[in-house]
Amino acid sequence: MAKKDKKESLHEMSVPELQAQLKESRETNFRLNFSTRRTVEESDGNPGCPTSDGQNPDGAASERAGRMMEQKSDVPPMNLRQARKMREGIVVSDKMDKTRVVVVSWSTTHPRYHKVLRRSSRFHAHDEKNESHSGDRVQIVETRPLSKLKRWRVTQILEKSV
Repeated sequence: MAKKDKKESLHEMSVPELQAQLKESRETNFRLNFSTRRTVEESDGNPGCPTSDGQNPDGAASERAGRMMEQKSDVPPMNLRQARKMREGIVVSDKMDKTRVVVVSWSTTHPRYHKVLRRSSRFHAHDEKNESHSGDRVQIVETRPLSKLKRWRVTQILEKSV
């Protein structure tokens, strides 16, 4: 009975009112999608680990979704630059001009055996001024493709090596 009332009220609305209601419902849906995502901090730091309340017992899908330990926030990004992926890693190679190889490491739990596994990925990052060197801890951000392998850019040097 409530559906019929809702349907009738929609038929009585004008086009601008319908558009306004559609926009409002899309914004609400967008906010709900961001607020229901589990953050890395809420899931005890292991994106592949099954939760204690029994959700996702095999954990395989959540491991694939959270492989890179992305920091998800509850507030939606205001623009696309804030939505870019950011990683922290160690520079392992500075032999190329304006290019650094950065190793990003993270821990994850095996979905079935619950063993803590160390994972790592190597990223080729652009360093315009050749400021970072091997052993430095740097922050990199995702960017447009700059070459065959470079899709990341060094934004800041967090810690210099000795």
